[in-house]
Amino acid sequence: MGARLKRWIKMFLPESCLTVYWRWRNRRQSNAERFGDIYRRKLWGGDQSADVFSGVGSSLEVVGPYIESVRGVLAGRPRPAVVEIGCGDFGVGSRLTDLAGRYTACDAVPELIERNRRLFMGDNLRFVTVDAVTDPLPPGDLVIVRQVFQHLRNDQIQRIVKKLAQYRTWIICEPYRARRISSRTSTSCRGRAIDWR
Repeated sequence: MGARLKRWIKMFLPESCLTVYWRWRNRRQSNAERFGDIYRRKLWGGDQSADVFSGVGSSLEVVGPYIESVRGVLAGRPRPAVVEIGCGDFGVGSRLTDLAGRYTACDAVPELIERNRRLFMGDNLRFVTVDAVTDPLPPGDLVIVRQVFQHLRNDQIQRIVKKLAQYRTWIICEPYRARRISSRTSTSCRGRAIDWR
């Protein structure tokens, strides 16, 4: 669809209709297909000449404080085995590997994992194709889930959260919008507390 047509549709269709369409479309694709398509079509923006881009939420000026905080957590532990869910272009994770005994970076998109294997190397680093919703998660001490849940349905988030029980420490980071979450869309998770901010 052309950009003009998309803008026109967004102007005249209620958001609820667009939401129903996107939910229907996304249920027909696996996460590997959906996110692979996003990367191939460069829907998260960035330099069009770059091979991949994980979005402005991964740019250094945005994630600098996050990286500093996570490095502080990792430095306070004796070289933990870290598992990152949704590693994307690995621009963020690459700044954390030196503090891990083992760093396993996971993503649902096989082409992205192959690209990361070519570009990033280290004795303690490995890349694994994992759809966190449907596949078992790799073992580790600490899990990082950064800006993943915002792209998933509540039932998918619930499935992932249940699997996180195998890790002693969780670092979950999602963008926070200052709006009330309706009880119809929020998900209750048993076990560990989750701060959605």
